[in-house]
Amino acid sequence: MFKNFKKEIILFIILFIGILLNSKFLISISIFFVLYILFYKNFLRNEIKNFNYSIKISPSFILEGEFLEISYFLKFFKTNLINFELIPSLPTYFIPIENKNLYLEIYKNNEFIHKFRVRAKKRGKYFLGSFKVRVYDILGLVNIEQFFDLKIEVVVYPKMIDIKKSIIKMREPSFGIKVKEKIFEDFTSIQGHRKYTGNEELKKINWKLSAHTGELLVKEFPSTAITSVTLIIDTFGSNNPRNQEIYEEHVTTISSSFIYFFERSKFYYGLWIPEYLRIEEKNGKDHLIKVLSVISDLKNTKEIDFSSFIIENSRKIKELRNVLIIKRTINIPELYNLIKTKSMFSNFTIFLLPDFGFLYPWEKPHPYNIQETEEIEYVRKIKDSLKRDGINIIIIRGNESIKDLVFV
Repeated sequence: MFKNFKKEIILFIILFIGILLNSKFLISISIFFVLYILFYKNFLRNEIKNFNYSIKISPSFILEGEFLEISYFLKFFKTNLINFELIPSLPTYFIPIENKNLYLEIYKNNEFIHKFRVRAKKRGKYFLGSFKVRVYDILGLVNIEQFFDLKIEVVVYPKMIDIKKSIIKMREPSFGIKVKEKIFEDFTSIQGHRKYTGNEELKKINWKLSAHTGELLVKEFPSTAITSVTLIIDTFGSNNPRNQEIYEEHVTTISSSFIYFFERSKFYYGLWIPEYLRIEEKNGKDHLIKVLSVISDLKNTKEIDFSSFIIENSRKIKELRNVLIIKRTINIPELYNLIKTKSMFSNFTIFLLPDFGFLYPWEKPHPYNIQETEEIEYVRKIKDSLKRDGINIIIIRGNESIKDLVFV
């Protein structure tokens, strides 16, 4: 408490000494500065209430390692007797690119726009925009601070791999995107209309409705046989915190990359994280953002009983057509329960990351020894025979199984 009134206490001591010494100079100087400080404190408190600002953050969804721009639009007080400092508050994983010192001094400028770029270093959901304004007089004797707590949500997606072709087995035939749109559309009924973008065939334009509305509208037809994929993620990799972190980073990269590929391929896709949530199979931009946001914030330290999960949800799993499972390892009881649970009309693809992730050749130390369990060694021997039951296993070791995939 005394720290906040340090200057006033010193001035009162000087005033007291001046009275004892009968010094008019000390008395007048101390009284002047006491009144000066009291006036400016009251003045600055009132003025800071009239401070106007707006903030824009773009984009609100970015990939890990990409740049984000934060723009501050500030309107200060109409006086040259006050100095200002803007102090942005950033989460730990947002690193400024241009301004290492984020204390921005602003002089004699009623309206001020400040933009600075930061690099998002880690996936997850964050709240940005908070900042502090420090206002002080020209002599530096009075200092008032106010914190503006803003919560603008920004989602940082994991690093993604650009998947050129699907390496998972599907029940439906594999077509190109344009061919898939034509084959899987039911032209017997019209689902609705949307604006013409210039990429659609002219025969899809509804000329009568376009003439009435004054803009080109395209007929939309319902889909009849779109591929549906369910992504199941086992989020536990290890009790070792560092290995668990590595596993989570690679799981989020692989799963988000496949989700983006499914959206581009016009599949229906869903997400299932045991003992956490289930997102039903859909597609579209809103669905993509919803699923990727969950994956971006994925964290887990608890080991689950995967066999119990399969048994308890056997009826729902049996209804799924195409399933992509991402796990660190899998044992024989889990495989046995999968074979019993899946239907004869479904396909299961299992991605295993025994070494908690994957490495590219330039990332491997020499010699590079892969950490594998006895379970994985046994799975390697039987994975070819499991294909007859519609269970395809891909063991990711090094960069061998992702040689056709390229990082974005």
